[in-house]
Amino acid sequence: MTTSEWARVRLEDLELPEQIQVWAASSAGADSLDLHGDAELLATPGIGLSGSRSASEHGVEIARMAGAVAADLNVPLVSGYASGIDTAGHVAALSASGSTIAVLAEGIERFRLREEYRGLDVEIERLAVVSQFESAAGWSVRRAMARNALICALSALLIVIEPGESGGTLSAAREALRSSRDGRKQPLPVILVLREDRDDIAQPEAAKLRRRQGVAQIETVDELRPAIQRVLQAEPRLL
Repeated sequence: MTTSEWARVRLEDLELPEQIQVWAASSAGADSLDLHGDAELLATPGIGLSGSRSASEHGVEIARMAGAVAADLNVPLVSGYASGIDTAGHVAALSASGSTIAVLAEGIERFRLREEYRGLDVEIERLAVVSQFESAAGWSVRRAMARNALICALSALLIVIEPGESGGTLSAAREALRSSRDGRKQPLPVILVLREDRDDIAQPEAAKLRRRQGVAQIETVDELRPAIQRVLQAEPRLL
């Protein structure tokens, strides 16, 4: 797999779900994306995943299960491109002959294939990399937060693993649950996994998420697949 071949694709030239069109309309200048891989992967809402680089092993196992379930459903696993949760989900999906979409918080020219992927026989058709930013832009907190909206737009639901009291994972959950005043952006269903080693007092902001409408909390790996199935029965945008 090479890392030099990418193209700028105009969103109006692709057959994309309405939620991508809504995202583009609400994001100034977002009429195109830089893409490394197969544009057809963007046409099917996937299983979104957000979590920490320093997640617990329990959280990583749930991320791996998310990748496996996405592969079983023949839809992409959509996540960032950091270590930890992102990488665990992507590698699990690819290892199960599934597909993934890595959404960058930097320009596409910064993309390099991480070591964890090099042992896989990854065909470029199964790993799409997208960026909404200038091609040479570096990583920043602002871009990471803005990137969360694109992850949500590419997804039919979002799995949020061990959000902290601030930062990108908590921001991604809030973005998923946000609606727009004009009603075009609808809340995205969220499957929530909180840290096992912290009670609600120790993680009050993260714990608030479980009380939000549209959030289903799970605690074990075995609960993930049934939770995804329940969400999709109620919100069948993936099917």
